[in-house]
Amino acid sequence: MENIPFYRPGLSPLLRGLEIGMAHGYLLFGSFALLGPQRNSEQANLIGLLSACGLVVILTICLAIYGVASFNQEWRSDFPTYSNVNPDVPNELKTTSGWNQFAIAFFVGGLGGVFFAHQVYDHFDVLKAILTGNL
Repeated sequence: MENIPFYRPGLSPLLRGLEIGMAHGYLLFGSFALLGPQRNSEQANLIGLLSACGLVVILTICLAIYGVASFNQEWRSDFPTYSNVNPDVPNELKTTSGWNQFAIAFFVGGLGGVFFAHQVYDHFDVLKAILTGNL
């Protein structure tokens, strides 16, 4: 568990969010494009791209809401949250500013992962030709 980006020591909240966001964005594109209801249509890649981008936006909003609810000390200081109860959570992610940096980097990384996966899948025939030497 200590090797996943959320718990890995020595990373800033920006790098944690970026790495986690890229992995999620890359995974989400395939789920929507290849397994969605429009998977056999000509627009499957575009629909997968837009759906995955929408879900990354929703997940980022959820991260922001969690940060506001968990780290606003004026609201309720005795409220137990995951980051306060679990000693493995890095101290940078136990503050409002650190969590906001994490959420923003998750958004950027998530959208980057979605667009990268879209480009790879959209140009898979060119990549296959390059790798096999038939270009």
